[in-house]
Amino acid sequence: MPAFWAQADRVLNNNGTVALWTMASLYCRTLPPLHPAHAVFLIDPAHPSASLIQSHLFHLELSVLAPYSLPPLDLSRNFYDALPLPWSSNPPVTSFPSSLFVRKAWDRNGVLSNGEDFFGGSEEISADDLERLLGTASMVTRWRAAHPELVKTERDCVKECVGRIKGIVGEGKFGVGAGTALLLFRKRV
Repeated sequence: MPAFWAQADRVLNNNGTVALWTMASLYCRTLPPLHPAHAVFLIDPAHPSASLIQSHLFHLELSVLAPYSLPPLDLSRNFYDALPLPWSSNPPVTSFPSSLFVRKAWDRNGVLSNGEDFFGGSEEISADDLERLLGTASMVTRWRAAHPELVKTERDCVKECVGRIKGIVGEGKFGVGAGTALLLFRKRV
């Protein structure tokens, strides 16, 4: 990040703003956090089998896929809380003072900020939709690269997880959305 902040300082006009945002994780509506490990997937607690479904998603993310996570994903998933900031860079970039820094966060850990819906909206998905969505995740891609003999079999990590969930929800759908973080750094010289 020091090189990024130095370049931003060089190209941005006075009073300009660097805006960084992330849509972190995928959550089902209205569930308070169940696990301290910043899990990606949360299921609607109104579903009669929510805790069982959630346990399958936690197992996939926090056990099976955890070794395939990379620091940038953790940084995003944690709303850029550990992002190196310009004033703490080495050397510090003082043209972005901490006094002008703004951090906004919505729906952290799947808890709806407005009590109604996700900041970025939500959509209804099925277990099949979840399988397609999970199939594009970088952790899954790395897991599959490490286990090519299991890809497209019933032992594929996503197929196993979604198969368990499908056994619970069948063809039903559930609402999902993402937490959002926005960081604003205003330049002042």
